[in-house]
Amino acid sequence: MTLFTYCSWCAGELKQKTQTEHICTVCHRTTYNNPRASTGVFIVNGPSVLLAIRKEKPHKGKLDVIGGFLEFNEDPIAGLKREVKEETGLSIKNISLIGVYCGLYNEDVSYCTLMYIAEIKSGTLIPGDDVASLVWHPIKDVPTKDFAWPWMKDALTELKARIDKKQK
Repeated sequence: MTLFTYCSWCAGELKQKTQTEHICTVCHRTTYNNPRASTGVFIVNGPSVLLAIRKEKPHKGKLDVIGGFLEFNEDPIAGLKREVKEETGLSIKNISLIGVYCGLYNEDVSYCTLMYIAEIKSGTLIPGDDVASLVWHPIKDVPTKDFAWPWMKDALTELKARIDKKQK
């Protein structure tokens, strides 16, 4: 599958130079297929973490963190709060960065996710239209084999380490 076929400046045909660069055969401008920025969050309530079941492809039916792609020029925390509201009906507080995790969304799109931990501030838990359901799991017993993306296991390990450090 080719994500980029025509130049957005002149509509000339694009030729793929690398997986990231596509050069226009007419105006010779470069179109880049850079990683998409996204945010995700482990919403923690006591010993449990809120996760979503994916409603859409890719990885339909798998466990996912709450979050999504940032909009044009959107601040990551603002984007995270927007995604949390859209997907859960909740507002969050005490937001802290866990790490940055990158991967492939599909064969043509890669992403880098800024992953956070947060707590519920307010709201009523209601799954958004792109979420099949929302589930609370004990943090120590999250079924990592059901995660949509491999990096989520690393992020969960970091979450557990932070909680252990906080309890000591």
